[in-house]
Amino acid sequence: MWRSISLILSLFVCWQFSLQPLGAQERTAKLAHSLTPNSPIGIAAENFKEVVRQKMSAKLSILVYPQGQLGRGSQVIREVLIGTIEFAIVPTSMIEAMSPSVALYHSPFAFRSASEVLAAQRSPFGNGVLSVLARSKLIGLSYLNAGFFHFWAKQPILEPSQLKGLRFGVSGPHDGRFSHVLSRLGAQPSRASLSSFVRPSGPGVDAAESSPALSAISRMYEVLPSVTLTRHRPEVFIFLASQKFLETMQPSDRSTVLNLADEVSKKFSNAMETRDSRILSSFRGVQIKDLTGSQLQAWRAAFRPDENNVGGPVCESGYKPCKEKDQCVCVKSGNTCTTC
Repeated sequence: MWRSISLILSLFVCWQFSLQPLGAQERTAKLAHSLTPNSPIGIAAENFKEVVRQKMSAKLSILVYPQGQLGRGSQVIREVLIGTIEFAIVPTSMIEAMSPSVALYHSPFAFRSASEVLAAQRSPFGNGVLSVLARSKLIGLSYLNAGFFHFWAKQPILEPSQLKGLRFGVSGPHDGRFSHVLSRLGAQPSRASLSSFVRPSGPGVDAAESSPALSAISRMYEVLPSVTLTRHRPEVFIFLASQKFLETMQPSDRSTVLNLADEVSKKFSNAMETRDSRILSSFRGVQIKDLTGSQLQAWRAAFRPDENNVGGPVCESGYKPCKEKDQCVCVKSGNTCTTC
């Protein structure tokens, strides 16, 4: 009889333990990104892993998978959606279909400084970009600002007129206006990966856009040893979490994860310009030129969107975009597009 009672008590204890929420058990979560471990994003991922270890020991541990080990682009997004990958850090271009407003970060010369980028992200606009992801069962934890894109060339490019005749490498996401304006200013834009621009077999370019961190990884500074600090586009990433995963956690643990992700992101993004400067100073033999106020104003004017021409070419004064035909054509005001 005592043996039966003991067996029943053992089964009851096991049953009670099985009813404990998953958040009470030690768990392992994967964090995926596509960059190298020593890149700014790779370092941010490792920082998140470490703070989780310190604050959530015996509850949650993070395994970081860099360089696309678990997939790239939309594949990672799908895995986070179904919960087979718990966390991911992805470029803003990967979520544009779900949250179109994120395209602001791809618009050339939309921001003048890191403080303006941070202000936008902490505003209702920035919060809205992240909250829209919840409709797709994704949780946008925070932004990670890896640096600014600049113009790299063999000589400084201080004014728009200096683009004429240059083969210009375009690597990042843009709203369509960037390549149009480059063409109008006489450049020959070519879209490819940064690494291909510096390979002997890749497309030869006279200039290209890149951030300091990406230039360090691709060694672009060896081929294009002059950088003009245009700051024409921030390199922004989104820290994503699987909604399915977070829903299995205890509320207190879930709150801790959200706070830790925000803490890491703020520290990382606040150091954006300092990090860029430190990387640039490590390049030997690289000429660094900053824009004056008037030079920056000229660049912003060259890339300013036309109210009748969102996403199309920027037309000079007295001209209008030819929308019925080629979007890259401007015609004199009053003329019809049949004259293009």
